[in-house]
Amino acid sequence: MGSGIYMERIKRTFKKLTIKKSLALLILLFLLLDIFLCLATAGLLQLLPGKYYALSSPLIVCLYSALCLASAACLFYKCKLEEPVRLIKEAAARIGRQDLDFRLSYDSNDEMGELCRSVESMRLALEDNYRLLWSQAEEKKRINAAFAHDMRTPLTIIKGYLEFQELSAGSLSPKDLQKQAAVMKKHLARMENYIEDMNSLATPDGIRAIPSLIRPRKLEEELFRTATMLCERLHKSLVPESQLPGSPLSADPEIISRVLDNILSNAAAHASCTVTLRLSLKQGALLAEVSDDGPGFSTAALEKGCDPFFTEARDNGHQGLGLYTSCLLCLAHHGSLTLANNPEGGARVAASFLLFQDPKAPQKAGD
Repeated sequence: MGSGIYMERIKRTFKKLTIKKSLALLILLFLLLDIFLCLATAGLLQLLPGKYYALSSPLIVCLYSALCLASAACLFYKCKLEEPVRLIKEAAARIGRQDLDFRLSYDSNDEMGELCRSVESMRLALEDNYRLLWSQAEEKKRINAAFAHDMRTPLTIIKGYLEFQELSAGSLSPKDLQKQAAVMKKHLARMENYIEDMNSLATPDGIRAIPSLIRPRKLEEELFRTATMLCERLHKSLVPESQLPGSPLSADPEIISRVLDNILSNAAAHASCTVTLRLSLKQGALLAEVSDDGPGFSTAALEKGCDPFFTEARDNGHQGLGLYTSCLLCLAHHGSLTLANNPEGGARVAASFLLFQDPKAPQKAGD
């Protein structure tokens, strides 16, 4: 028992030595063993006749020296090189297969231990890099899917006007046609902006609000008109409410419209009869609240409704994308998006957009 502990201690001590010291120690030990064996054998050879002693002595010395050197080399490889070389080869093979789900561990303070730790550091760096690349690829897919979802609302508006014109062919006045054409042109321009965003944005961090001075009455008119169109297509009624002041506001109308398009689309899809849109100012921010008289949000939707690709059976795979996109856009406008259920029933989504302080913000085309 005591000898086993002693040998284990010797092994640990030897393992901590550097390669140079280990090799020098083994050579010294086996050189001493070589000398001892040569002296012991010389004493035995003296019993032989002189001519045999003269022939055997040099051969014995060479044989013992070769055996001791070979033993020192084998022991050195076995104790200092075999395990780390095996570990490094296995690690290299797994890295070559792009399998980074392992850990390279070799408990030694010598050069081979440092080499193993360097390989482990390389593995960790590769793992972090692969994880980052995967995350960026997934994020790009989510953003592309979210923007594709954003395209649905202007397409729905344009399709609705075209169907209305088809059904009302010959009965619309030139003024009405001009008015509807202007609305469709605006939504086509919005689709062009979406495509530009898809080409220029690689991550959500790239979304930026571009403020301009907007007239509250014009903003109300545009938002209520779009909301009415979305609700009428699904045979729902809209209750518009506004407490906005008459003075101009500095905000990004494009972001506000996109957020409300998404929220109103979801509300109209889930409402039983009525959707309510309230606009107001609160603590220096434009607050838009959309309520419906539908079943409301589930517990899971309240917790994860803004996560990308969160869906429930009743959502047909769309709610998560719309709310995820809306949340990103609200954050870009230094605001927030919150989900709740009304006490009397139905869902409520509140989007806030922080107003910019610069009253001389550049005017956007079309405002």
